[in-house]
Amino acid sequence: PTSAATLLGPWHVVSDNALGTGFDFRPDSTVTWQLGAPSELRYAFDPAPDPAHLDITGFPGGPLKGRTLYCVVKFSTPDRFRMDCEPGEDPAARPHGFDAAQTEEFARGPVPATDRLMHTAWRAEHVRGIGRLTARDTVTLDFMPGAHVAGASGCNRYFGGVTADDSTMHFGGIGGTKMACAAPRMRLETSWLDALARTARWRLAGDTLTLADSAGTELARLVRQLR
Repeated sequence: PTSAATLLGPWHVVSDNALGTGFDFRPDSTVTWQLGAPSELRYAFDPAPDPAHLDITGFPGGPLKGRTLYCVVKFSTPDRFRMDCEPGEDPAARPHGFDAAQTEEFARGPVPATDRLMHTAWRAEHVRGIGRLTARDTVTLDFMPGAHVAGASGCNRYFGGVTADDSTMHFGGIGGTKMACAAPRMRLETSWLDALARTARWRLAGDTLTLADSAGTELARLVRQLR
């Protein structure tokens, strides 16, 4: 049977459309919600109803500010549950069952490192061959569902694909717009696209993402951007 303790600990989404999302429920009724940048929230869990009730509050901004996320939770095993939620001002907003279009499946354990990049946006602060970028240099990297990336390359917009595991990363199929810019911006763009082409390894430390080649040489260093 489900108890309040069943929910404790880290969980991550295994549904393809929401990879990178996760929760870490603690005994003091606080929870970290991982969706790009982490948010510290509060929760209340009632395992008695079937399905169980989960309320999440304390959203600092955005469309959920001042509202509660009213959820229903159903465990299939002690290490897996599905959840459907609706925001509102009172519990009447809570779903009565599970809508296949918005129900997410969670598995016990922290969000895998590669999934943590989904729905995140980064701005380069250092690119090999150029050095430290200035505030006027716009080089960005956005990770999107479906193993896609896109961003600004200094002059143009680019897009492509990415494959990664917990230590390796490779970009491929890079394409982009074909606008011409001043020579310094074109040099920056060439260096950035070369860095993407040579990337073989990656490291994530807090809000800093480092791309490196197969020998571990740093190619670019980026900082997280709030969406």
